Amino acid sequence: MDGARITITYGRPSTRGRAIFGALIPYDQVWMPGADESTILQTGADLQFGSVRLPAGSYSLYTLPSASTWKLIINKQTGQWHTEYHAEQDFARIDMRIDRLEQPIEQLVITSVPRPEGGGEVRLEWDTLRAAVAFTVVRQ
Repeated sequence: MDGARITITYGRPSTRGRAIFGALIPYDQVWMPGADESTILQTGADLQFGSVRLPAGSYSLYTLPSASTWKLIINKQTGQWHTEYHAEQDFARIDMRIDRLEQPIEQLVITSVPRPEGGGEVRLEWDTLRAAVAFTVVRQ
């Protein structure tokens, strides 16, 4: 994306008929989206998320979902189990945009997609919700 290699590695849980947000995934508690091993964002270039500049490297991704707002948590620790979280390792907490989906998504999907105006967006989609945050690639 814009000359940068960006990879997101994660496990894919399914809804299997369960209520997800506010139930299986409680509001106002840190949640690592995914299953099993930690969800990892690897970037070969610095990324700019609003006022936050993320240096190239590997990071784990967590979220802080609530009924009306979400935050993406970028954490410096990698290699841990998805239920292990150490707030002192947080690099940044970034506000996410929330959209409701018309059709439910059975399995969690986390992607990095290009935006027409440049840069990209990290998207998390599951059940009837999309949480997203835009970024640009920093040119060295």
